[in-house]
Amino acid sequence: MNTTPSDKSRRRAKRVARRTARLRLVLAARNFAAAYGGRADPDAVARMVRHMLRTQPAGHEPAPPPGHNTDLNQDAERPGPEAEPMEAQSLPCGAALRGDAPSQALPDHPMVVLHRPEIPPNAGSVARLCAAFRMPMAIVGPISFELSERAFRRAGLDYWPWVDLHYYSNWQAFVAKHGHRRMVFVETTGTDSVADFGFGSDDALVFGSETSGLPQDILKQTYAQPAAQVVIPMWQDEVRSINLANAVAIVASHAVHGATKNL
Repeated sequence: MNTTPSDKSRRRAKRVARRTARLRLVLAARNFAAAYGGRADPDAVARMVRHMLRTQPAGHEPAPPPGHNTDLNQDAERPGPEAEPMEAQSLPCGAALRGDAPSQALPDHPMVVLHRPEIPPNAGSVARLCAAFRMPMAIVGPISFELSERAFRRAGLDYWPWVDLHYYSNWQAFVAKHGHRRMVFVETTGTDSVADFGFGSDDALVFGSETSGLPQDILKQTYAQPAAQVVIPMWQDEVRSINLANAVAIVASHAVHGATKNL
C-alpha cells in the first residue's frame, strides 16, 4: 500500500518525539546520578522528577518544517520547549580549569568551542582530544554538569592536567574574550567541506549542543572577522547526524593540519 507524504511526516514526527523523550530522560538521569550518586534523598528525587516533567514534551512533537536544519553534531532532533540548564558548578565565567597553570595549547592551533553541551561524556571526549592535539578548548554555557579538577579526577580522567579549558557563562562573554577570532561554525548548511576549507590558527571551531544545535542569532551575528560555515560530508541520507565528539575529531584533524601545514 502506498503511503502519502503526510503519513511519512506523522511517522517521522512520532520517531523524533520518542527519541527526544528518551534522550531527555537519559540526560536527567545522568545529571541526577552525577549530582547525588548514592546520597539521594526524597527532595533530590522530587527535583529530578520535576526536571523531567518540565523538559518532557507534551504529546507528539510536530514534524519539522520544510528546510529544517539539523547540525551534524546533534545526537537528537531539535526539540520543542527547551529545558533551563543550571549554571556550571565550580568554574566561574572566564576561568580556566587549571587556574594559573601554564597553557598546554600551541599558539598556532585553532580553538574548539562547545556551545551548551548537554552530555558530559561527549565533553570529556572532546577535552581528551584537545589535550592530545594541544588545542585550546572553550565551553559556553549555561550547562548542567560540573566543570572542576575534582570532577575530572572523580570521573577517572587522567588527562586533565593537559587540558587548556575555559568556561564562559554565555555566548556574549565568550565573544568579549575571543571576538578577534574567526568563527567557523560546523553546520549542515555549511558552504565548504571541512576537507577543502582553509583553516587558520586564529579560528574558533564552534559546535552546537547535541539536541539544539547552534541558535540562529549566533549564526547571523556580525563578528570582527567574517564568519564561515563548514560541513562534514555524509553519504547516507538516512543517518541524521554525527556524534558531537566524532564531529569535533573530524573537524579538528583538518583544522590543525590546515593551520600548521605552511609553518
